[in-house]
Amino acid sequence: MAVAKLSPNYTVWLVPGIILLHDYSLYPVIIKVVILSVAKDLIFKILRCAQNDRFVVCLAITGLMTRLPFINMGQGGDRRVSNRQFSDLTPGTLEIYLMGPPHLKYNGTQVVLARKKERALLFYLGMADRMVARNVLANLLWGGLPEEKALHGLSNAVYRINRSITPAAPNQSTTLLTGSRDSVGFNPQFPVFIDALALEVLAGNGREENPASLEEVITLYRGDFLEGFFIRQADEFEKWSLEQRERLQVNYLSALYRLLHQAMEAKDYNKALDYAHQALNRDELQEDIHCVIMQLHWLSGKRAAALRQYQVCSQLLRKELGVEPQSRTRALYNRISAGGAADGADAASPAPSAKENSHPAGFLLSVNENRGQAFFNLGEYDRAAKEFNSMQQLAAGAGDTQLGSKATYLLGLTNLCNRDFSPAEKNLAGAYQTALAGGDTRLAVSCVTGLSLMYSMAGRLEEARKFSDLAQKLGRETNDDDSRCHALIDIGRRLLLKGRASTAVAGLVEALLLSQNARQIFNELFARFFLGLAYAEQGSFRPAIEQLTVNLAQAQQVGNSFMLTRLPNSIGYVYHELGDLDSAAAWNERGVEICRQYPWPEPLGYSLVNLAFDCLYLGDQGRARSLLREAEKLAARDTKVTWRWESRVWLGLGELALQEGNAPQARRYYDRAYSCASQTRVRKNVARSLLFQGKIHYLDGAYDEAAASASEALIQAGHLENPLLLFYCHESLAAAYRALGASEVARRHTNLAAEIVKTICHQLEDRQTLIFKTKLHNSSINGWGSRDITRRT
Repeated sequence: MAVAKLSPNYTVWLVPGIILLHDYSLYPVIIKVVILSVAKDLIFKILRCAQNDRFVVCLAITGLMTRLPFINMGQGGDRRVSNRQFSDLTPGTLEIYLMGPPHLKYNGTQVVLARKKERALLFYLGMADRMVARNVLANLLWGGLPEEKALHGLSNAVYRINRSITPAAPNQSTTLLTGSRDSVGFNPQFPVFIDALALEVLAGNGREENPASLEEVITLYRGDFLEGFFIRQADEFEKWSLEQRERLQVNYLSALYRLLHQAMEAKDYNKALDYAHQALNRDELQEDIHCVIMQLHWLSGKRAAALRQYQVCSQLLRKELGVEPQSRTRALYNRISAGGAADGADAASPAPSAKENSHPAGFLLSVNENRGQAFFNLGEYDRAAKEFNSMQQLAAGAGDTQLGSKATYLLGLTNLCNRDFSPAEKNLAGAYQTALAGGDTRLAVSCVTGLSLMYSMAGRLEEARKFSDLAQKLGRETNDDDSRCHALIDIGRRLLLKGRASTAVAGLVEALLLSQNARQIFNELFARFFLGLAYAEQGSFRPAIEQLTVNLAQAQQVGNSFMLTRLPNSIGYVYHELGDLDSAAAWNERGVEICRQYPWPEPLGYSLVNLAFDCLYLGDQGRARSLLREAEKLAARDTKVTWRWESRVWLGLGELALQEGNAPQARRYYDRAYSCASQTRVRKNVARSLLFQGKIHYLDGAYDEAAASASEALIQAGHLENPLLLFYCHESLAAAYRALGASEVARRHTNLAAEIVKTICHQLEDRQTLIFKTKLHNSSINGWGSRDITRRT
């Protein structure tokens, strides 16, 4: 089906190129030189024909360039290509090394860019692999300056980079960086090699179990991404750098685990030990890897070395974490202590039997789990499912019911993230039954929490509530802190959806403390995430931002893609409510960019809608409309699901229609917004929809109807603990009654609204208070009479 996208123009050049490069490595050197010359010309022809067709360009690059010892870099092209022979780089190629301490080479000569921000700009553009908006780059590296000065600094940096690098090739007239009025990127005609991008492609090739590609990943990983490189007062760049560092480290460790797996299957225990020690060098607290090394020594007949490894593991865990090895590790130690050869024996000792569960299946289980978790964190759910499937089968073969049920649970979560509800339900329910029968309350609570989330996502709300209640019940009945933590988080999530923010805060604070004491980072992430949202609902914006930004840093450290796709738009939402619209737009823009890399409609929808409302407030109606239409198309992909953010899509489009004077269309959008809010049972969205209906009536001069709609909205808001929503209800009622001549009633609502503003501002800094009041004063989107109220406060 993919090939059908190719026009004849592409195949004219693509097919000969593929034929020409087939078995390239087998040709004599002189033939290779000729082929490279011809093939390079072919690729440029393909790129010119393809223009901006990303599919064709990627096909050309992966089909041809992966066989070539040069790399062409350009917009629309893919620079993430393997360079197997770095010495074969063609003259004029810029080499950018980002793994370990970063450095540049051009024509084999070291290139020095004196200013750190110029180097940072080059590194960012190289990893972006596309043209990047100038305002994004200016904010990234010159964010503390006024916009005009920041953009001027960017232009100067681009000029200096081109001046520093281009003269190294006298016969080459093209500059390295090119751009338009709005964006900057690498010149398509300038050949560039970037080791970090090559590492990514090789890691992808290795997922097809290509050992050569995996070995090259290990070779390329000379150290952490941008090791020792730091830019002062450039927080956005540092956040980006941390994200890249964590992602590339996952690729590296994943490659090590796969090579380890392959060496074990080949019974090459010495090579497997080498890979295991390399993995341990990255993180010496990986208990699973210590177990693997123990098994490998035992399988090699080195019982004493295996026992010493246990002592090393035990001492490290006690010293660094204050904990003892897990029961599985202790059981392995006891088995090794009880049998096997005497100290110093070689391979003469018999290998442990499968019956004792010391067969490499035990090792393979941990490898499958680690690989599956790595793929899961990267959002590659199909690959994660494959690993958890293997883990499930191995556990069944080894007779390990506990690990089998864990594998089934993980597989169910992966199905859930892929929105494959039927297998998710089957796996989570199966794991729950097995966990319950085996007395594993912790896993049972995790399973029913997953089932509750699945039914909620599928719109089966009664079943979602049933399993949420069950999770809470199990959590209360057990003394297991992890199970109780799961239950508290689920209760907090449900209370938050019901608008009972203060009650949610109490349970989530307890869940956060439990997860921190148990060093359960996954639980901590979720507890802190919902706690931040609960603070925001209460109007406690400062603690909300503090919790969510700490959460984002933790999510980046562990590479949790679920959180990474949700936290930027959540932080953006809080800044929007606070009135800091520039910060809100920047965070939501970042959220959109991250979410587009994943196949999940929920976080992308929230990010698009949040950014659209930022644009509405900032007066950019064109961008707002474009974002809302994109969200509308996203929602239309699955007509069986009504998303919680859908209601706000119609409210945003209704607001645009109202600004254009098209009241009939605005009413139609209100109907859709109210319908979505009712279907998803989100009171806040029901209240928002009613306020919008009231606004339509108000602008039509139907003040009685406007007051009635605002009164209904106030009833809905009264069930919630959202002071800002209550404010909009009171200020809208004040405007409606003022227009009706009921000045006393209007004054009462004005005073109530003013008291809410004072309460919110009490916990804000002076600057934040000014921003917040300015937003309310200028706002015409949520309410109709803010100006009079903000004067009173």
